[in-house]
Amino acid sequence: MKELVKKYSINLLKPKLLGKKARFRSDCKLFPNFDITGKVIEINQVNGIPLIKVIISSSGRRFSIDGGMSNLSFELLN
Repeated sequence: MKELVKKYSINLLKPKLLGKKARFRSDCKLFPNFDITGKVIEINQVNGIPLIKVIISSSGRRFSIDGGMSNLSFELLN
């Protein structure tokens, strides 16, 4: 089930996402087809906005996702 990141405080995001595999999508103007799947390894707060760090298992690359992206949603995966 898709859920919007902005609906959650950082205190609720952490237990929901940390250590779990999730798919993140957004329709942001800078990245209109933003779609990343990976394991959430860290969540911090910068200027009141969540900064979600994800590791992509297939490549081992790490990405930081700005929780303020337009319509940023996540879906937990198995």
